[in-house]
Amino acid sequence: MRLYTAYNSKGDPDTLKKIYDEVGLSEKTVKEILHSGFHNMQFIDFYRNYADEDSEESREDVTCDYTFEPCRELIRAEQTETVFGALDELSYREREVIRSNIGFCPDCHSMKRPKFRLHTFQEIAYKNELSSAEAAVNIYHKGLAKMKDKLQMKGIFHP
Repeated sequence: MRLYTAYNSKGDPDTLKKIYDEVGLSEKTVKEILHSGFHNMQFIDFYRNYADEDSEESREDVTCDYTFEPCRELIRAEQTETVFGALDELSYREREVIRSNIGFCPDCHSMKRPKFRLHTFQEIAYKNELSSAEAAVNIYHKGLAKMKDKLQMKGIFHP
């Protein structure tokens, strides 16, 4: 397509012959490449024109996405991995009590499935065969304290 454009976008046999010779491909292959190039060429404005109330025209670049910040996404992913790593280091009972109270999937940590909803401490006590809801609350707070300590040691949590 670059050569086609360099030869003023002419489709005459002489121009096509120059392209065949320059790229070193067969006539059929070059025609197929040019044909697919014509179908893929989409001319769009990279700038949106608009006029304000004073009838002054200005342009806005519509190709840039300033909302995505890779560094922030990387830090968020590392923090999430560290927090769930600290959760995985807890005992099974503490993990289950915290997970049930917050309401996320134990495998993928998603909160979107209806199966993994928030549970009351009474429901958590019944499910984990605890003596009372207060026992579930105590396990929950002890588990959170252990997680905070582990995250402080890793430099993630700063009280």
